[in-house]
Amino acid sequence: MANSEDKENQSKERSSFRFRHAIYVIIILLLLLALISHDPSDADVIAGGSDSPIKNWIGPAGAYFSRSVLYLLGISAYPLLLLFIICATRPMVSSVPVKRFGYLGALLAVIIGTVMLFGMFPEAFSSLTERLGIGCSGEGASSSLSGG
Repeated sequence: MANSEDKENQSKERSSFRFRHAIYVIIILLLLLALISHDPSDADVIAGGSDSPIKNWIGPAGAYFSRSVLYLLGISAYPLLLLFIICATRPMVSSVPVKRFGYLGALLAVIIGTVMLFGMFPEAFSSLTERLGIGCSGEGASSSLSGG
Protein backbone atom coordinates (compact mmCIF):
# COMPACT_ATOMS: atom_id res chain seq x y z
CA MET A 1 0.00 0.00 0.00
CA ALA A 2 2.78 2.42 0.91
CA ASN A 3 4.58 1.57 -2.32
CA SER A 4 1.65 2.72 -4.48
CA GLU A 5 1.37 5.95 -2.46
CA ASP A 6 5.09 6.63 -3.01
CA LYS A 7 4.68 6.15 -6.76
CA GLU A 8 1.68 8.47 -6.74
CA ASN A 9 3.62 11.16 -4.86
CA GLN A 10 6.59 10.80 -7.21
CA SER A 11 4.39 11.20 -10.27
CA LYS A 12 2.78 14.32 -8.77
CA GLU A 13 6.21 15.79 -8.01
CA ARG A 14 7.47 14.97 -11.50
CA SER A 15 4.45 16.55 -13.24
CA SER A 16 4.65 19.76 -11.21
CA PHE A 17 8.41 19.79 -11.70
CA ARG A 18 8.01 19.64 -15.47
CA PHE A 19 5.24 22.22 -15.45
CA ARG A 20 7.41 24.60 -13.45
CA HIS A 21 10.24 24.24 -15.95
CA ALA A 22 7.85 24.77 -18.86
CA ILE A 23 6.88 28.09 -17.26
CA TYR A 24 10.59 28.95 -16.92
CA VAL A 25 11.15 28.22 -20.60
CA ILE A 26 8.20 30.41 -21.61
CA ILE A 27 9.45 33.31 -19.48
CA ILE A 28 12.99 32.97 -20.82
CA LEU A 29 11.70 32.84 -24.42
CA LEU A 30 9.73 36.05 -23.80
CA LEU A 31 12.89 37.66 -22.44
CA LEU A 32 14.83 36.43 -25.47
CA LEU A 33 12.18 37.95 -27.78
CA ALA A 34 12.50 41.21 -25.88
CA LEU A 35 16.26 41.13 -26.30
CA ILE A 36 16.13 40.20 -30.00
CA SER A 37 13.68 43.01 -30.76
CA HIS A 38 15.71 45.63 -28.88
CA ASP A 39 15.65 49.01 -30.59
CA PRO A 40 17.85 51.88 -29.38
CA SER A 41 15.08 54.40 -30.06
CA ASP A 42 12.95 52.75 -27.36
CA ALA A 43 15.22 54.36 -24.74
CA ASP A 44 13.96 57.80 -25.82
CA VAL A 45 10.35 56.65 -25.57
CA ILE A 46 10.95 55.18 -22.10
CA ALA A 47 12.64 58.38 -20.93
CA GLY A 48 9.69 60.42 -22.21
CA GLY A 49 11.64 62.26 -24.92
CA SER A 50 9.69 60.80 -27.82
CA ASP A 51 6.07 60.07 -28.63
CA SER A 52 6.76 57.31 -31.17
CA PRO A 53 5.48 53.82 -30.35
CA ILE A 54 7.77 51.30 -28.67
CA LYS A 55 9.19 48.91 -31.25
CA ASN A 56 10.00 46.08 -28.85
CA TRP A 57 7.83 43.01 -29.50
CA ILE A 58 7.10 42.54 -25.78
CA GLY A 59 6.14 46.19 -25.27
CA PRO A 60 7.37 48.60 -22.59
CA ALA A 61 8.39 45.80 -20.22
CA GLY A 62 10.50 44.23 -22.98
CA ALA A 63 12.07 47.59 -23.79
CA TYR A 64 13.02 48.14 -20.14
CA PHE A 65 14.37 44.60 -19.85
CA SER A 66 16.43 44.67 -23.05
CA ARG A 67 17.89 48.07 -22.28
CA SER A 68 18.81 47.10 -18.72
CA VAL A 69 20.31 43.73 -19.65
CA LEU A 70 22.29 45.10 -22.58
CA TYR A 71 23.70 47.90 -20.42
CA LEU A 72 24.54 45.44 -17.67
CA LEU A 73 25.88 42.47 -19.67
CA GLY A 74 26.44 43.85 -23.17
CA ILE A 75 26.09 41.47 -26.09
CA SER A 76 26.97 38.55 -23.86
CA ALA A 77 23.29 38.67 -22.83
CA TYR A 78 22.36 36.79 -26.03
CA PRO A 79 24.37 33.60 -25.40
CA LEU A 80 23.54 33.75 -21.69
CA LEU A 81 19.80 33.69 -22.36
CA LEU A 82 20.32 30.72 -24.65
CA LEU A 83 22.21 29.04 -21.81
CA PHE A 84 19.27 29.72 -19.48
CA ILE A 85 16.90 28.08 -21.99
CA ILE A 86 19.13 25.00 -22.00
CA CYS A 87 19.21 24.98 -18.18
CA ALA A 88 15.42 25.18 -17.99
CA THR A 89 14.71 22.53 -20.63
CA ARG A 90 17.28 19.95 -19.53
CA PRO A 91 15.20 18.59 -16.62
CA MET A 92 12.17 18.27 -18.92
CA VAL A 93 14.04 16.37 -21.63
CA SER A 94 16.31 14.13 -19.61
CA SER A 95 14.98 11.26 -17.53
CA VAL A 96 18.12 11.37 -15.37
CA PRO A 97 17.57 13.39 -12.19
CA VAL A 98 19.45 16.68 -12.14
CA LYS A 99 21.69 17.05 -9.13
CA ARG A 100 22.13 20.74 -8.49
CA PHE A 101 24.93 20.80 -5.94
CA GLY A 102 27.02 23.84 -6.79
CA TYR A 103 24.76 24.68 -9.73
CA LEU A 104 24.24 28.37 -8.91
CA GLY A 105 27.95 28.92 -8.33
CA ALA A 106 28.79 27.30 -11.66
CA LEU A 107 26.12 29.35 -13.43
CA LEU A 108 27.49 32.55 -11.91
CA ALA A 109 31.01 31.59 -13.03
CA VAL A 110 29.76 31.01 -16.59
CA ILE A 111 28.00 34.39 -16.60
CA ILE A 112 31.10 36.24 -15.39
CA GLY A 113 33.33 34.29 -17.78
CA THR A 114 31.11 35.02 -20.77
CA VAL A 115 30.99 38.73 -19.98
CA MET A 116 34.78 38.79 -19.59
CA LEU A 117 35.31 36.84 -22.81
CA PHE A 118 33.24 39.28 -24.86
CA GLY A 119 34.95 42.19 -23.09
CA MET A 120 38.40 40.95 -24.15
CA PHE A 121 37.72 41.57 -27.86
CA PRO A 122 35.79 44.85 -28.11
CA GLU A 123 36.85 45.68 -31.68
CA ALA A 124 35.35 42.48 -33.10
CA PHE A 125 31.78 43.41 -32.17
CA SER A 126 31.94 47.21 -32.06
CA SER A 127 29.64 47.69 -35.09
CA LEU A 128 27.03 45.45 -33.42
CA THR A 129 27.20 47.38 -30.15
CA GLU A 130 26.79 50.64 -32.05
CA ARG A 131 23.67 49.30 -33.81
CA LEU A 132 22.24 48.22 -30.47
CA GLY A 133 22.91 51.66 -29.01
CA ILE A 134 25.24 50.42 -26.26
CA GLY A 135 28.63 51.41 -27.70
CA CYS A 136 30.48 53.29 -30.41
CA SER A 137 32.39 51.65 -33.25
CA GLY A 138 34.97 54.41 -33.42
CA GLU A 139 36.02 54.01 -29.82
CA GLY A 140 37.37 50.45 -30.02
CA ALA A 141 38.28 49.37 -26.51
CA SER A 142 35.59 51.48 -24.85
CA SER A 143 32.69 50.02 -26.83
CA SER A 144 30.31 48.33 -24.42
CA LEU A 145 30.66 44.64 -25.19
CA SER A 146 30.40 43.36 -21.69
CA GLY A 147 28.07 45.92 -20.24
CA GLY A 148 28.85 49.06 -18.33
